[in-house]
Amino acid sequence: MLGPQPRDLSENILFESKYDILREGTYKGSILTNLKDNGHSIIFSDNIELDKDRILIKGLKVGINGDAATSFDGKFTIPPKDILYSVKIDDQIVKTFEQERFNASFPFMISLLNTHLLFKNIAGERIINHFNFVKGEILNHPIALLYNNSMIVGDRLVIDNLEHPIFYDAFLVSRKAYDTSIQELVEFSYEPIRRLNVKYIKYIIVLGVEMFK
Repeated sequence: MLGPQPRDLSENILFESKYDILREGTYKGSILTNLKDNGHSIIFSDNIELDKDRILIKGLKVGINGDAATSFDGKFTIPPKDILYSVKIDDQIVKTFEQERFNASFPFMISLLNTHLLFKNIAGERIINHFNFVKGEILNHPIALLYNNSMIVGDRLVIDNLEHPIFYDAFLVSRKAYDTSIQELVEFSYEPIRRLNVKYIKYIIVLGVEMFK
């Protein structure tokens, strides 16, 4: 007798540039969109409209401009060619995230405009590293963009003695390889604790904090 089968979450992939996936329509929920722009931007939203000509998103756009983090709250009209992928986080993952969090829920995170850069290591740009200033402290609302265009959104972050970031109560959005097809698809998972090696990280942004100096 077969045990529980994996849930099919493919419909949560609203847009995926590599495989020409575009699910036209209007969607609501906890939505993350990864852009192709020079700022390596991510948009947090609870509403998105998609068609073949443009994608309309209302939410918080965060990214990098030089040595600083940026954040803009508003409505964004984006051509599909400028988006890597857009996913609606699975409701069960969001529910678990809400139950375990100490801080803001996903919808409230959309309004956290005071955004600062904790770490940046992007090819061809100056390295920014403020880990030493906050080592051992608990930081709220961390976001990391990784070199494989995965992203991790956490409730809390601590920098350990080896200066590796540890995310607590987080969800990971990633492109994961399958042995059967040797392809990459957008997937997501809940991570109670996730320790990352900095060599895989493009940047870490922290929402709603004072500037690191």
